[in-house]
Amino acid sequence: MTSHSAASRLSGYLFAILSGVLFGINPSFRIIASNAGMSSPAIVFLSMAVGALAAFVFCVIRHRLPRLSPLKSLKLMGIGAIGMGVTGILLTLSYRFIPSGCSTVIHFMYPTLVCVASAILFRQRFTWKKALAVVLSITGVFLISGAIMADSVTGILIALLSGITFGSYSIVLEHDPDCAGLSSAQKMPYFMGGAALVSLLMCLITRNFGTFTATALLGSAVSGFCELFATLLFVLGISRIGSVPVGFCSLFEPITCVVVGVLFRGEPMTAVIACGIVLALSAVLVTVWDGMKKA
Repeated sequence: MTSHSAASRLSGYLFAILSGVLFGINPSFRIIASNAGMSSPAIVFLSMAVGALAAFVFCVIRHRLPRLSPLKSLKLMGIGAIGMGVTGILLTLSYRFIPSGCSTVIHFMYPTLVCVASAILFRQRFTWKKALAVVLSITGVFLISGAIMADSVTGILIALLSGITFGSYSIVLEHDPDCAGLSSAQKMPYFMGGAALVSLLMCLITRNFGTFTATALLGSAVSGFCELFATLLFVLGISRIGSVPVGFCSLFEPITCVVVGVLFRGEPMTAVIACGIVLALSAVLVTVWDGMKKA
């Protein structure tokens, strides 16, 4: 393992972990907007629009805005529409049925889906360490979810569906040649722009924007910046270590979400949840161990 490749992979793990932390904080701002009366699609629309605008301005200032064909632009916007827009709408909607921490934890079945799909579709080697990480993550997810599994089947199914859409998105990010040819910052205006458009379309179809208050607007705007930086780090992580390791390192998202819920929203911390967090962290450590051995 060269020092350069080791440093690159280590930075990839750090980017993925920090991305997970930011994603874990983000639901708090969306809940603020939701409690203020704004609909789930409207929250995602405003947060993604803010993020897309910030990313566009950054690329223009740095002279890094790519000139893409209309077809390629639509393709990137479509990827963002599904991976960020639909996923964001589903997750935000699930918060209305189950606590955000539990919703985010259930959503995080996606690293297991990515790991299995990559082994089947792309013949990636399924090592015993990856298998152990899968077992640890699944066990941790169910422990953290706890008694919520009996409270709302609707919320659970919505959260699981968000994991499927986001897992598909992370696989495309790693293997699509159009995504690989652009830097992380260059992808963001297209990804977040596509997410904003599909969310706006959902608002228009359902005729449900909700109530636009100062609190709701502020919560959505802060969520947009949080989403932008978290996604930048997520894409950077995938470019350096791949979608499977990033998926497991992103388990810091539900862990952060649970901790924030306990500290600031009064959600309970039980021994079972604590054990689940330990198992989820163990899955991350096993994945990092497996990846660093290959560098």
